[in-house]
Amino acid sequence: MREFIMKDAYSFHTSQEDLDDYYQKTLEAYFRIFERCGLSRVISILSDTGMMGGKKAHEFMYLSDGGEDTIVYCGNCDYKSNMEVAVSHIHKTEAEEQELKEVYTPGIQDIESLARFLNIDESQTMKAAVFFRKDNEKPVLVFIRGDLEVNELKLSKVLGTEAFPLTDHDIVDLAYGYIGAYNLNAEEKDIQVIYDQSLKGEKNLACGANKVDYHLQGLSVDRDLQINEFVDVAKVREGDSCVKCGSPLKISRGIEVGNIFQLGTTYTESMNMHYMDEHGKLQTPIMGCYGIGVGRLLACVIEDNHDEYGPIWPKAVAPWLIHICMLNTSDVGDLGYKIYNELKTEWDVILDDRGVQAGVQFADADLLGAPVRIILSKRNIAAGQVEIVSRDKKIKKLVPIEDVKKEVREVLAQVK
Repeated sequence: MREFIMKDAYSFHTSQEDLDDYYQKTLEAYFRIFERCGLSRVISILSDTGMMGGKKAHEFMYLSDGGEDTIVYCGNCDYKSNMEVAVSHIHKTEAEEQELKEVYTPGIQDIESLARFLNIDESQTMKAAVFFRKDNEKPVLVFIRGDLEVNELKLSKVLGTEAFPLTDHDIVDLAYGYIGAYNLNAEEKDIQVIYDQSLKGEKNLACGANKVDYHLQGLSVDRDLQINEFVDVAKVREGDSCVKCGSPLKISRGIEVGNIFQLGTTYTESMNMHYMDEHGKLQTPIMGCYGIGVGRLLACVIEDNHDEYGPIWPKAVAPWLIHICMLNTSDVGDLGYKIYNELKTEWDVILDDRGVQAGVQFADADLLGAPVRIILSKRNIAAGQVEIVSRDKKIKKLVPIEDVKKEVREVLAQVK
């Protein structure tokens, strides 16, 4: 794994086809690495390129309820994505156009209360969310169907700059809690307005009337609003339809343990980097970037391979393959050191010769998690034997002293 990371952390390619081929091979190589590390629940998902930039990126996610990332996936096809960039088909209910009318809604300032007051579903409302741009700090007003939430990363991509919720209501002249798209006069107030695609074609919606204590009912988007563009800034929900096959989407949590990026010419162009091709023409290299989070990987390996006493290291990542416990050092010391010196020529071995009680040694051995444990006790040695135990406790046997190396090799072949 170390050789792979150090060799291919950054790579340069002469064509997009070359990069695509290398990208696919890297995806496959990562899965082999994670499998060797003992991880059984890693998937690759589409992700945002973020500050790295470039055209395409994948994250490798270890599925875990304690994960910091949200993963959207389809149980019927191969669609998988980070929530940051996930897309879906949103279910829509056909509605008849109604007359647009103003309704007195005293103290009703949120979608849940509005839907309950009007006895309608939240999907029959239009929600307003106020943000501000990082680049010029101007306000941005996002209209979205009332049962949905704004995905701030998607919004930032649409704006071309980071967007943050606007919490200081005094700096923008809006009727907060009653903001609506009808008769908004956004240009006069110097407010940028974004419409989510969930509103496209919707009829008979309830929304703010831009007047305190009043909402509108019967708003039809195509009839009452003049919208030039709809964009996708909605956060995907569990149960939304997959864009590839139409099946319900599922949501899980995950920990990012690796990533790959198709950087394209993002960096090579900025550095004015060129090479001469076989025809004598200057070309710009195409760049890829690959990484594995070693610390995160370590935590996930432990989560996937442990019991109540500590980690059970897979052989590929174990700090030691063999742990020798010498009980009553004064009686078994010579044999313990002999076995240690013999085994360390072939494997990584740790020897516990502290002279502490057996329970202490065994507890510490469990915490260190070496796949194979050799236990030397006065009684067993007197019988010409030592005990070999696998860390997962599935293998436990007494073997002749002269066969220790052969038996260790067989046990190592059986453990994960």
